[in-house]
Amino acid sequence: MKKAVEVSIQDVANAANVSIATVSRIVNNKAVVAQATRARVLQIVEDLGYQPNALARGLLSKQTHTIGVFFPKVSGLFSSTILSGVEDATESQGLCAIVCTTDSTDHSAKRTLKYLRVLAERRVDGILFATEALNDECYSFISKVKIPLIQMAIPSFRSSVAYVCCDDRQGAFSAVEYLIGRGHRDIAILCDDGAHPDGEVPRAEGYKRALKSHGIPLRPENIVYVPGFGFQQGFEGSNVLLERSQRPTAIFASSDEMAVGVISAAHQHGIRVPTDLSVIGYDDLQFAQMSLPPLTTVSQPLYEMGQKAVELLLSQIRGQTQVSSLILPHRIVERASVKSI
Repeated sequence: MKKAVEVSIQDVANAANVSIATVSRIVNNKAVVAQATRARVLQIVEDLGYQPNALARGLLSKQTHTIGVFFPKVSGLFSSTILSGVEDATESQGLCAIVCTTDSTDHSAKRTLKYLRVLAERRVDGILFATEALNDECYSFISKVKIPLIQMAIPSFRSSVAYVCCDDRQGAFSAVEYLIGRGHRDIAILCDDGAHPDGEVPRAEGYKRALKSHGIPLRPENIVYVPGFGFQQGFEGSNVLLERSQRPTAIFASSDEMAVGVISAAHQHGIRVPTDLSVIGYDDLQFAQMSLPPLTTVSQPLYEMGQKAVELLLSQIRGQTQVSSLILPHRIVERASVKSI
């Protein structure tokens, strides 16, 4: 099998009978060139299958028009919705996004650092980090190579890193206050136990603040911490609450996936939602309106979050060193999983 011959810019210039500089100006749309010449060169580029070398152009412009995007996973609707916003924003700006997925195992930090080194070698213009805290080793590496960085979906705990997210404390406060407004007083919460490197869990803090604000005593047994935001965590965590002789009248789940897990567990226990138990979620993912019953939830503008993160990153790339973080608004979306009592 013959090895494919790589087409160079010199080949295009020879075929078009123009200089390399003219081909470069046309390909990069950098200057006014006669329309006939432009059309001829672009046709030859297409015929020969010429692909400009992004890295070589980057050495001249100091930009490669690529960014790295980190997610623990992209198979879930939460990450994929944010990623849709990122990809649409990068495409509209003539950028390319390289998506790197880390995992939740003990090797996650090593895998993340490996990807960061690869992206640095490829001279990416910036990095978006989503849904997980940036550990010291990775942050130190990014700082050393001076790659612009924006955190998405959760706030950064480093003053030098800007972020785009919703206020989780206020979102949780709104969810619990909504339940209180519907007459509930015995309200439980399922929340992830690793949302903050110092052990603080913002949604649990918002839950506690809402109870205190309305003069409702805090019952520690109504706070159930689980290792993640998925369906299984919601299913297993809610069993702890549903198997009690005096179960709560409402459960606030810290994600829609967890909330659907709660509804499934309730069904197995013969508990009707919302007749016997009210459930409210967090995120407003697409399946929230498809669940049975349709899920009342706290809506985050995830698609917009991805778009705004790209905008902030571009501001940094273009030299605005002091980029302010952005808190996006949330809202309660009422459906059919909560009843008044």
